[in-house]
Amino acid sequence: MKLLFFVLLCLNLSDAFSQDTSYFDRSGVLTNIADSVKYVRIITKEANAKQFNVEEFYRNGKRKLTAKTNSSSLKLRLEGPCIEFFESGARKTISNYKDGRKTGDCFEYYPQGKLFLHKIYQKASSDSDSTNYIIQEAYDANGTELVTAGNGVMAFYNNTFDYALEHGSIKNGKRDGEWTGEDKDHRVSFVEIYKDGELTTATSMQNNIKYTYSKNRYESPNFVGGEKKYGNFLSKTIRYPAYERENGISGRAIVGFTVGIDGSIGNIAILGSVSPGFSNGAQRIMMLSPNWKPATLYGVPVQAYYSIPINFAVSGQ
Repeated sequence: MKLLFFVLLCLNLSDAFSQDTSYFDRSGVLTNIADSVKYVRIITKEANAKQFNVEEFYRNGKRKLTAKTNSSSLKLRLEGPCIEFFESGARKTISNYKDGRKTGDCFEYYPQGKLFLHKIYQKASSDSDSTNYIIQEAYDANGTELVTAGNGVMAFYNNTFDYALEHGSIKNGKRDGEWTGEDKDHRVSFVEIYKDGELTTATSMQNNIKYTYSKNRYESPNFVGGEKKYGNFLSKTIRYPAYERENGISGRAIVGFTVGIDGSIGNIAILGSVSPGFSNGAQRIMMLSPNWKPATLYGVPVQAYYSIPINFAVSGQ
């Protein structure tokens, strides 16, 4: 019934809109497995409009996000106001984007509706820069102000606000000094040291084993040797399908797979493709892939689901 809602929602959209629908799992990874769908993203565009409308919905039919984007690709480039919601339907965040990056005031809320956090986003040095904001104000669930004018002591919560994930000091709008916490979902405790908002050193404990990390808590899986080695692997492995070559067909296939804690590749699935030949070719490539560097969370190797596009282009195009 819940997945049927997605279908009916798509069918009920006006024919005046162009439409693109994608399904994602709880980690935000594109999926074509019905049971793993956490939310659906629908991108529409009215005739002659310059921007695309983005709407996301949870499995229960509640709205997850509403915004506009300059691109209809899987990697959104949001522009203007964006509102996100909890699965209950309650407002979660109100923010603004420019060229795909948050800018200016951002407000985050408790599930009960009270203001939790007021951030001010500054100019980012890159798309992946997650420290380009200052914390202006923070409140507890009762409305008591914990951070005033960028200074104080506060706690952050897990994504559903079930428990306090960590706590520490805010100085001049940035994390500073020692932050301690326990991630109950991943059964790990941690101590992190910050300087002017930058994570400098950290240690974690899981099952009485100590790990260390810095800069980022989560690191995505990577091809061993980086992009250059990955490019070399593709150039040696890719085989252009005969039918597509003979008919001058170019395009890409999006392939999803898991990277185990030992780096092994598994659960390979084609998530999108313009032709069967590209689907088979992309699957063949990943089946021949060597082990990757596994993802880490708090320095602990973890299994992760990942997806990448593999492009096929006829020479000269």
